[in-house]
Amino acid sequence: MRRVRTALTLALGVLAAAPAGAAADVRTIRFGGELGNRYEPAELTVQAGDIVEWTGDFAAHPLRYRLSPSDPFGAPYPGPSPFRRTLSAPGDRVEYVCALHGDEGMRGVVTAVAKTGARPLTRPPLLRLKTEPAEPVAGAPVTFVASYVEGTGDMRYTSFAWDLDGDGKVKTRSGPDRITKDPRVTTTYARAGRRKMSVTGRTDEPSAAGQTTTTLKFIVAASADNTAPVVDVVSLAPSSLAELLRSGLQVTLRGSEVARAQVTLFDGARVLARGERRIAPDPAVLRMRVSDGGAEKLRGKHDVRLKLRIVARDDAGNRMTLRKVFIAR
Repeated sequence: MRRVRTALTLALGVLAAAPAGAAADVRTIRFGGELGNRYEPAELTVQAGDIVEWTGDFAAHPLRYRLSPSDPFGAPYPGPSPFRRTLSAPGDRVEYVCALHGDEGMRGVVTAVAKTGARPLTRPPLLRLKTEPAEPVAGAPVTFVASYVEGTGDMRYTSFAWDLDGDGKVKTRSGPDRITKDPRVTTTYARAGRRKMSVTGRTDEPSAAGQTTTTLKFIVAASADNTAPVVDVVSLAPSSLAELLRSGLQVTLRGSEVARAQVTLFDGARVLARGERRIAPDPAVLRMRVSDGGAEKLRGKHDVRLKLRIVARDDAGNRMTLRKVFIAR
């Protein structure tokens, strides 16, 4: 593990290890968990000398860097969390990407500017959207509820602009759209089908930096769905424990319908890796890397009994849990 960290630090160049006791501000980038396959914030401006801290599940989202678009990304950093480095000089620019979910848009950039007395404006928090009920039904009321994503900003919104018909504009006079002070609104959709809506939280800050828009895609069903999805493990690879520790576990999943699958790998009660994947009737591949601590415990062992727990949840909120035991030799 020490070799991996050393190689990564050399590859980054402008990223110096944060000195102990240094009087510098810490700027945090979070990912995974409730944020899913995204970084928050994805684009961050810091002052030269600031410490940048990446906090999240590196086993599920290994981190890679490059210093310019012409450079290759460095080796994946698999953990532990947090990972701290300092951008030393104005103009330093570091692009970062998840080694597993970069193609899904999980990437970002940090840029350093000259140190001044004033701090760059902190981005307001992200909002999380959900529907009540979990599966909207045509002709029945549905309530959209916005809640703050913890750790993505300290501001609080004074109003919420709801684009309920998904046309990109909030028209309160000629359409169903609303502006509210509370983070919830209720409407009804007459027809079944795929829909999109968004909410923009607004603060007293007059610039665009004082607001954030969150979009939700969902399905309005013709009738209520109470059937849980069925998920099946098509294949697991590799079967070799040494290869699993080196390259991670590849799980191929198939579902009876479109659903979100959360997969956890256990050695007894110890969590080795976590991952999440959208599944469908066509097979989908999820790759998970074993955590550093888990790898240390397993290294040198043979015929280890490992467990997978898969929780599949469809758009209606119905869920199914599947457990599978296998031997890694």
